[in-house]
Amino acid sequence: MARQALTNGFLSGFMHVGLALVLLAYLPVAFLCRLVYRLLIRPFAAGEDLRGKVVLITGASSGIGEHLAYEYARKGACVALVARTEIALRAVAKTARELGAPDTLVVPADITNVEEAKRAVEETLAHFGKLNHLVANAGVWSSCFFEEITNVSAFQNVMDLNFWGAVYPTYFALPYLKASRGNIVVTASVAGRVPVARMSFYNASKAAVIRFYETLRAELGPHVRVTILMPGYVVSNLTMGKGVQKDGNVGFDEEARDDKRGAAAGGEDGDAGGGGGGERAAGRQLRDVARVVLAVPHGDVRRAGARRLVLQGLLRLQVKRQGRRHAQQEDPHGRRRQQVLPQEHPLLPAPISHHPNPDRH
Repeated sequence: MARQALTNGFLSGFMHVGLALVLLAYLPVAFLCRLVYRLLIRPFAAGEDLRGKVVLITGASSGIGEHLAYEYARKGACVALVARTEIALRAVAKTARELGAPDTLVVPADITNVEEAKRAVEETLAHFGKLNHLVANAGVWSSCFFEEITNVSAFQNVMDLNFWGAVYPTYFALPYLKASRGNIVVTASVAGRVPVARMSFYNASKAAVIRFYETLRAELGPHVRVTILMPGYVVSNLTMGKGVQKDGNVGFDEEARDDKRGAAAGGEDGDAGGGGGGERAAGRQLRDVARVVLAVPHGDVRRAGARRLVLQGLLRLQVKRQGRRHAQQEDPHGRRRQQVLPQEHPLLPAPISHHPNPDRH
């Protein structure tokens, strides 16, 4: 009887755990973010008093940067908004003031240029007289297979914006952040941890961001807090097809855009219902990310519940399958056949020469 009761109790507990995992897997990610924030983060986070604090945000014209500006504004912070597009920045600044920002500053700048990054920091200091938070958020997407690239040197701008576009303003802002015992928030990505196909340059740039700021956190110790944001898929201009295409030019990949719009409207973020539900869910998703960032002033921020972990596992499986598929096209001596990288491919201007002796390399 005791053994039967123990067995029944074990099976019951196992079923409850399984049911909980299934519910977590199918609940909307935006709902899970709000639930985690309200139950696990907000009750234990005293929160920094941001009233009157000065925050410089790069990539502030749209997406995560825009919504971080709004969240800082709601908490009474002054915001300096940096991006290339002045018209979009002025619209964000207007909304930020309406939400409660005491003062705003618009700084049109290309932060991949070291002098313009320096100017953005200097103009912020000249206007506000101090700097408390730096949000290094500017970034660009790339989505194409490496072997399909027609101009490999053009992809340097992915690293320039995603990595150096964060490092440059950090370098010039650091003395003032140390003086105010401030905070650096940097937007990385879960792609910096998970090798996703068609995103080799983007993955590498975000991995570099993560490692750099983890090192910087160790170097700065208690003097400056470092928050690394590693979101999964967040609906924005960057992830809806805008990025560096295989010819090296920045534009919209219409196929990727349409696929991602469909996923946003009918997938994990489309549960709000039809008629623009995807767009409303995307807005909530961005607001949730911004709120969690401000609630976790130090450490890593990962939007990765059960669904994110399952997704990462599927992505890893996809990468392994692609690797096996390519391996099957290799000859017995481990050399890639020409149908994998064809003769006319831009990285192979001359035919591959196979040595007659297979033992020589």
